[in-house]
Amino acid sequence: MPVLDTKQMWDLARKALEGKATAAELDLLTDCLQGDQGEDLQMMLDDLLEINGNIQRHTGNYKEAPEKFAAVLEHVLQIDKIKNKGKNRPAKTLWYKSRYWYSAAAIVLICGLSVLIALRIQTGRETVMQKTRLPGQQRTAILPGKNKAILTLSDGRQIILDSVQSGVLADQNGVDIQKVQNGQLIYTENRPGHIINSAPITFNSIVTPRGGKYQLVLPDGTKVWLNADSRLKFPVRFSGAARVVSMEGEAYFEVAKDARHPFIVHTSRGMEVRVLGTHFNISDYKAQSKVKTTLLEGSVLVRRNKDSLLIAPGQQAIMNGTGQLSRKSHIDLDGVIAWKNGLFYFDQMHIEAIMESLSRWYDITVVYKGAHPTDLFSAVMNRSNDIREILSMLEATEKVRFNISGRTIEVLAMNGP
Repeated sequence: MPVLDTKQMWDLARKALEGKATAAELDLLTDCLQGDQGEDLQMMLDDLLEINGNIQRHTGNYKEAPEKFAAVLEHVLQIDKIKNKGKNRPAKTLWYKSRYWYSAAAIVLICGLSVLIALRIQTGRETVMQKTRLPGQQRTAILPGKNKAILTLSDGRQIILDSVQSGVLADQNGVDIQKVQNGQLIYTENRPGHIINSAPITFNSIVTPRGGKYQLVLPDGTKVWLNADSRLKFPVRFSGAARVVSMEGEAYFEVAKDARHPFIVHTSRGMEVRVLGTHFNISDYKAQSKVKTTLLEGSVLVRRNKDSLLIAPGQQAIMNGTGQLSRKSHIDLDGVIAWKNGLFYFDQMHIEAIMESLSRWYDITVVYKGAHPTDLFSAVMNRSNDIREILSMLEATEKVRFNISGRTIEVLAMNGP
């Protein structure tokens, strides 16, 4: 393998990211990433993409040749063996993500490509790409989730959003309810400036089933993303001193700024989140022992009965099973909103928590046979993957195995019966 000097590596990285590399140069890029110069080349890719800064500065020619970017990414992801350059991990950390993955992910982000993000799996002394399938099992379609939700209007009518055509679905109290082509639901006033005081406040609710997700824009312009198995109840038109909604499950909010009318979210287990205009994520699944509100931007006041606390960006408010509030700092925000961005993000998690997340998204039943695996797993995966790809990666750790029967997945510890 040729040894490149610094200028040659910079030129190679730049040409690949600008879509100007030849097939031979793409092969050379792959070889260099596998070899002794891989770490230096990874750092150059990171610097060019400015992953920790403003990546838009380098996006000038990226969208002009997406096929080239796809080729780069495919070469990167199909490497069979990559040396583990002394990145020692705790014994129970069976998977890990690296700077190299971030480079690949940034390429996907810039190009807008839907390309499978492969996993690096640590197995002893070397790191290998896994593309295995679960052996000896009948192939039953277990599809990932999609835009799917049911809207219930104030008069009781239900609209299955994934079945209806785009367009105006209803007019309620001077507000149009419209489904747009990308599957988003938007509430807009059809009589701007005209205040209807005589009409009572009416509420709609939207429910995403297991295997579903949806995005909507509330009457005040607030954007909401709902994860699978979630529910949001909200007024057709906001009025009064505050904008109040209630939810359960998981939702990400980008609240429209309105200093005179705070936006308040009530969760199903009694946490109240009060903001003026900010971005935050709330997780309130009943199967989980804690309710969590994570702040990305602005400030949030969290209350539970008489207790309250204020959190800043990068912090998380946690309510335990007895209703006590606590604050956690230095939160990995990318991990919290990975679901919104189409990813699974598991960081030192037990298999039960991972399978709970998979069961909601793929709408499957999970059962355990024998002893539960006690190891901790970490991984970043695309939520559009075939579930067998994900299970095969887990099996490659040799700590857990799976049997699939229809839509039921049986989980067994490798050292179990």
